[in-house]
Amino acid sequence: MSRLMRLGFIKGFILLVAVFSFLVQGGNEPLQAGKYTPGEKETNTLENLLTAYNIESNAYNLYQAFSQQAEKEEEGYPRTAHLFRAVLRSINVQMENHAEAIKKMDGTPENDLKTPVVKSTKENLQIAVKEEADRYNHLYPVFFKKAKEERNKIAMRTFNFSKSAAGEHLKFFNEASAHLEEWEKKNRNFLVCVICGYMVTALTFDECPICFNPLEKYVQVK
Repeated sequence: MSRLMRLGFIKGFILLVAVFSFLVQGGNEPLQAGKYTPGEKETNTLENLLTAYNIESNAYNLYQAFSQQAEKEEEGYPRTAHLFRAVLRSINVQMENHAEAIKKMDGTPENDLKTPVVKSTKENLQIAVKEEADRYNHLYPVFFKKAKEERNKIAMRTFNFSKSAAGEHLKFFNEASAHLEEWEKKNRNFLVCVICGYMVTALTFDECPICFNPLEKYVQVK
């Protein structure tokens, strides 16, 4: 066999090994509940509402497990657990809003709950950041645009509420993830609007900046 042929065979073998390794690693990577993956065909607003309801349902399931993990004695992150509980209250509002919109379009809210993949609290926070970034940057902007095209005001309303809520979740998760030990040293007062799910640590405004309801609509999460 000539030197040129041997080099070609070796390069081909290395490429085959690299492709095989990529496929194996990709197949082993767990998909987190709530991840939005756009399909090939364009979906209508009712389908998007059903998708959003399912995603938020899985997020609720996931963050509930994350909160319990943070509270474990060997983890010892009670204030991070509190953050997850506050986000759970916010997500519950979003699920109710999505369900209401689905029913008004003669649909039935349904979910397909996945088993949560729970790791250490530090890793769970990183997962939560990715989850909320996906909803804030991709899911709800796409769904809002479609609802606007279809002139579906109730869907536009709930998608806008959820995008705003996801933005706040993302901010808090980023802070906790980047400075976990410092985060645990300070107690926080989380409040959630029961109309839109917006989450804050203090009422520094006269009315909810998202749904414009009075401050009485905010509840404290303990």
